[in-house]
Amino acid sequence: MEKKRLQLSDFSTETVFVPDFVPGSYGMDNVIRGDMDDREWKRWLAISRVNELKQFMVKYRRENGPKGLRDAIVKFLADNGITTG
Repeated sequence: MEKKRLQLSDFSTETVFVPDFVPGSYGMDNVIRGDMDDREWKRWLAISRVNELKQFMVKYRRENGPKGLRDAIVKFLADNGITTG
């Protein structure tokens, strides 16, 4: 049985909390979870695997680095009908 690929629309019923991103070592960003509880964190991890969001994040990082990435993700999700916190 094939596993269903998640879509952005699968996340339109609940608020998605977006973490902060800061430059890390070896070209990797550090993701700052902040005060997200486990449920909010798992929801973020799930939506961050959706292809459209992954592609957006890669493109944004390539052009701008991690600075402002959180705000750009919040705008991207809002433009796609997803409430963020």
